[in-house]
Amino acid sequence: MSGAVLDQHICQIRNIQICRQDLEPLFPDKRMKIPSSLINTFGAYLQKVLDDAPDGIDDPAIFSSWLGPIVTGTIKDGGIEGSFNEHVLAAVSNIFVVQQKGLNFIIEQCDTGTKEELLTRTRWVIPLCLDKVPAHWILGCADFSKHEITIYDSSPELCSSYRATPVRTIILIEMRALTIPADP
Repeated sequence: MSGAVLDQHICQIRNIQICRQDLEPLFPDKRMKIPSSLINTFGAYLQKVLDDAPDGIDDPAIFSSWLGPIVTGTIKDGGIEGSFNEHVLAAVSNIFVVQQKGLNFIIEQCDTGTKEELLTRTRWVIPLCLDKVPAHWILGCADFSKHEITIYDSSPELCSSYRATPVRTIILIEMRALTIPADP
């Protein structure tokens, strides 16, 4: 597969841009950290597939991995990576895809999510990767219908969940604060 030629165009799903370079860590001969753009693209695509399925399951809201660095102050809220609110509401918006064809862009559906839509999702999923050695992706989850908040960690021996638990909790508190109506 490493010899395969990939599409050189930049593609976008939600507010996430992805290009060939982002896919290189998936090649069999590469041993690179998976970038946040790839994690976020997979999450956005998975949510789109679940949302489009006719099964009627209570689909999760899969959020951006940028939420962790924003709440910890590692990156500036509202900086080049976007704002906390933008990333949260993007997860409950109608998914949009932008593809570059030469110098033209093709856009399909572009709606911003609302706080009300956020409340319709009873399961929230947040990919987290703390800037500690070793860098390791874990999943923070909240299932409000079951009153459960958890972390899924494929390598518990790294103790990433202990460092990620406070970050996940701050993110959930900030997201819930978005849903509280402002006083008139």
